Amino acid sequence: MDERSKSKIKEYLNEYYSEISHATMRGAIERHLFKRNHIQDYRKITHQDYIRLKSGLRNADFNETAFTNCEFFIKYLYANGELINDDGFKDEWFTKDIFEHFQDNKNRLQGVYKTDKTPKNRTVLNIQELSKIKKFLDIETENTKTYKQQFSWFLLFEIGLSVEDVRKIKLKETYNKGILSLVTGRKIKIPQKFHNHIEKHKETSQDSFKAVNIWIKDLGESLQIDIPLKPFNIKNTREKMLISCSNCQQVLIRDTDNWLAIEGWLVCKECANELKKKNEVGNVDSIDSFEIETKDEMNKRVFISYNEAKTQLLEKSIDYLKLHEFQMLIGELGEQYVFEYEMAKLEGTIYADRIDKSKAKVNSNGYDILSFTTKGKKVHIEVKTTSTLKDEFYISQHELEVVERMKKQGEIYKVYFVKDILGNPQLEIIDDILSEENYIKKGSSWKMVKR
Repeated sequence: MDERSKSKIKEYLNEYYSEISHATMRGAIERHLFKRNHIQDYRKITHQDYIRLKSGLRNADFNETAFTNCEFFIKYLYANGELINDDGFKDEWFTKDIFEHFQDNKNRLQGVYKTDKTPKNRTVLNIQELSKIKKFLDIETENTKTYKQQFSWFLLFEIGLSVEDVRKIKLKETYNKGILSLVTGRKIKIPQKFHNHIEKHKETSQDSFKAVNIWIKDLGESLQIDIPLKPFNIKNTREKMLISCSNCQQVLIRDTDNWLAIEGWLVCKECANELKKKNEVGNVDSIDSFEIETKDEMNKRVFISYNEAKTQLLEKSIDYLKLHEFQMLIGELGEQYVFEYEMAKLEGTIYADRIDKSKAKVNSNGYDILSFTTKGKKVHIEVKTTSTLKDEFYISQHELEVVERMKKQGEIYKVYFVKDILGNPQLEIIDDILSEENYIKKGSSWKMVKR
């Protein structure tokens, strides 16, 4: 690579990305775009080089993040008219979208944020967009890309897998007779419509799901979804659409395909059919024309800021018979505060969109938020929140066992202790609660009290 190209990469990174991400992005561009394609001069990059780059995703040492770093550098060159031969790119991208993307990056870098409610600020798909996707899912297809897009949506939205779990899937190793077995031990029943495709591809190189981000992004573009379709947006939409069965408490998507009505109560179809067999219920009604409303405040609070949630909580009149509920709200407020803290810490990196606070909804996890270091290593965060300034909080035996297990496995587990959450929050980050000299355990629960 010549000096002109090195200078252009430096100029690109300085203008649109925070310094902390420069080394990773520069390494990906130099190694995978220039070195692999034997390119010396950035101006001579062609559409054929881009196609070769895309096909390289099958290689174990080339992941989707590295591809995205290279792709956006090419987009930058194309949109700014820097390429000698830009044939083929006009069919791939719109320059207007590219300029908007980079302007958003520059705004974030300079601390400038949009305050209007344009589609670019949305992180949740609307009903019209979900309807487009539903129609797409109903298509019977022999096309490999369409099948992968449909199957990826099923795993991300219907099942709720993280993008990391999807990318780890190897059909040859994990699929057998309609059941997908994950490394976590979870087993997923796969709809009949996917069986033939899976059997066809599981013995080939097509059984990999490493490019799931690209398939989903292409799906959004082909259906003309107004916001960029990313796993992060799918996860947000799913959380917004979840409600629980009145009978078994199973959480499912707010889709009429999943529900029946019994005496006015929403019940999942599995429960409704079981109850009907036992003659334990009266009428079981379809809800095709039934307007579903949910009072699941927890899901709603996921999409408001810490300051908004704090204001709403302080405005509540406290009924001491509902003290437990109030304490739960205090905990959720602390989780939102820590989530925004982590978002700010990782702003400008590829990891900001990957922070996952849905972990708090599953008690067995033993932690509340999955975040990352600036170098991409996972950080498991347990949030402890109080409305006082006392240096004490409760931690369960299960949580301590999770800490010990993760420590043995070389994983990072931290306790984020937020005090005075309703006033002037103070955050203390405890790197190792097991060996923390500043705290002692009292009782069997445990209550952690500062020495």
